[in-house]
Amino acid sequence: MGDGLTIGERVAKLRRQRHLTQSELAERAGVSVDLIRKLEQNQRRDTRLASLQAIAGALDVQVSALLDGPTANDARNTGAGISELRRALTPAGRSRLVELPTEDEVRLSADEAWRLHQQGDYVMLARVLPGLIDGARIRAQEEPGDDAYRLLAEAYQLAAMLLLGIRSEDLACVAADRLQATTGNVGDPETVARAADTWAWIYSRQGRHDDAQDVTLKAADEVEPARFAAASPAELSVWCGLLQRGVMVASRKDDAPMVDDLISLASAVGRRIGEDRIDQWTVSGPTNVAMHAVRSAMELGDPRKALRLAEDVPRSASLPAAWWNRHLLDVAHAQYAVKRDEEAVATLLRIDRREPGWLPYQGMAREIVTGMRRREPPSRIRGLRQLVEAIGVEE
Repeated sequence: MGDGLTIGERVAKLRRQRHLTQSELAERAGVSVDLIRKLEQNQRRDTRLASLQAIAGALDVQVSALLDGPTANDARNTGAGISELRRALTPAGRSRLVELPTEDEVRLSADEAWRLHQQGDYVMLARVLPGLIDGARIRAQEEPGDDAYRLLAEAYQLAAMLLLGIRSEDLACVAADRLQATTGNVGDPETVARAADTWAWIYSRQGRHDDAQDVTLKAADEVEPARFAAASPAELSVWCGLLQRGVMVASRKDDAPMVDDLISLASAVGRRIGEDRIDQWTVSGPTNVAMHAVRSAMELGDPRKALRLAEDVPRSASLPAAWWNRHLLDVAHAQYAVKRDEEAVATLLRIDRREPGWLPYQGMAREIVTGMRRREPPSRIRGLRQLVEAIGVEE
């Protein structure tokens, strides 16, 4: 948003636009009039995400419309909003909140964070996560149990995924450590798979491909259904998610036979699932497996094969925006690699129109744009100047 308004000022502006009094808004949202009044007077800055979600719902907007959204500078600063997340991941002593959030409130906060993650809205997710982590941690401290620990594991996994996405890998390791410790308090297959997938991503980023493969394939073996034909879609989705991670690890090891084997198995699982399925940390089904085949072809250095495979990716409308963005970035990389620069620019601009502010975080996008500028002056490639400005590449 970058409009310079506080949360309270946005609430007041939207409330007036809808011709509501403070009392009417409070009643619709199920919160106190005192909360609305203090928010609008900027006397309350620590409002829980659950309360903001209720207010946003009463105003018929997404909660992101109330939060301080990204500015142009934020979109080019991979550290924007991370200081509070660092504090949440490394608290000084036992966490204390004025009011213990309910399990439902933490669940709603987690659902909003997953939505932002799936949209690829890194800046807003960085603003939401500290409150989610604080709330989930204090619930686990005060009322420990499997459900509380699962929510805390989700919060830590979201933090690790965000931090990996913006290449803050040291802090991602802290989040993954917290996730691993929390997983030990639950131990169900899905939570264990979450931790394994996160560590595999970290190891792969660090160039520790053998470690990444070991943790991925071990976890995949552990969650493989005993009876494939009788397995539920949820069980198959967890297994498919780990197989997809295994595809990427094998491709980075330049192990083409392993890639082919895992793609074949993941495709069979995807067909068994039937339609594309979104389960928070993983997306499974025919479309996402096909996208992994495209990416693995690029990792193995075959852009022409990647472009051929991309033509067969189902045009699913159900996948989250972030997944399509990542796939289109792979397509743009392949187009650039075969010197179809104008097509690569058009693909990257398509991503930017879909999700403004996502491309500046992507190292591959910067590499593509930098490489094209070295090959040709920006004026010779249609749309390149606009792309340079969108990503923030220095002239």
